[in-house]
Amino acid sequence: MAIEIRHPKLREALKALVATPGFSDVVSLVIARDADENPKGAFQSVQDSLKSVGLPSPAGPFELYGREPQVMVITKGDRRIILPFTSSILAVLPGTSGRLPKASA
Repeated sequence: MAIEIRHPKLREALKALVATPGFSDVVSLVIARDADENPKGAFQSVQDSLKSVGLPSPAGPFELYGREPQVMVITKGDRRIILPFTSSILAVLPGTSGRLPKASA
């Protein structure tokens, strides 16, 4: 099962997510972020948000990082994905396909 969360303030959304009962069951998180204006700055903002709530923070976009949960950040500025929104979080729970596949860049 996967849950998608769209919220204009990523840090607030992550803070609420990690405080949600059952969050410890999440095995993977994918954070998609619009980064048209400043891809590097947008990615740094996501890293800061992840660190602020004690979650693993990948070194670059499209990299899997951490365990339980593993985290991937996707940014639109990389021109690999088109996002109709500012940011979104996808939380993957057990009982689905499990972990995310390894990304190939």
